[in-house]
Amino acid sequence: MTQQEVIDAVMTQLRSSLGLNTNQVFEVIDPLAPPSIPPGGDFFVTLAVAHGTFAEHEQVPGNVTEDGMITVTGYSRIKLDSSSDTKLLHDDTRGLLVIKRKILKALVGVDLQTDAGARFLRELVLAKVSSQPNYDPDKGIGWLSMDFGVSWDWDIT
Repeated sequence: MTQQEVIDAVMTQLRSSLGLNTNQVFEVIDPLAPPSIPPGGDFFVTLAVAHGTFAEHEQVPGNVTEDGMITVTGYSRIKLDSSSDTKLLHDDTRGLLVIKRKILKALVGVDLQTDAGARFLRELVLAKVSSQPNYDPDKGIGWLSMDFGVSWDWDIT
């Protein structure tokens, strides 16, 4: 297993569970920087590789276990026309807290699988940390990030 295969499996799971297309779930380097030209739709999601640790006693020639993290960020395009952030947080389809719940429901407790249908995680996907909501008034985009734990074995043969 490679880290790219892990990311691909997470993206496939999110697209399937959230009903999003390939333009609405994509990889980024910086999970906290909204894209300059956001995709259409009510919301979109990015994935970024976060930190990982290698299990000290799970390293043998050809195989090493990584307890990795993936940062998933949900973005919503909402122009705020008042001093209240209620719409940004609670809108039924685009509110950040609504998107947060959808992402949690899509990933927590999931046993990811490869495109060939093989399961590979050492543990089910775990939610670890959530950020505070953010908003860029110039772009009219709000976002919220969450780190998810994924543990798998690297094939280094």
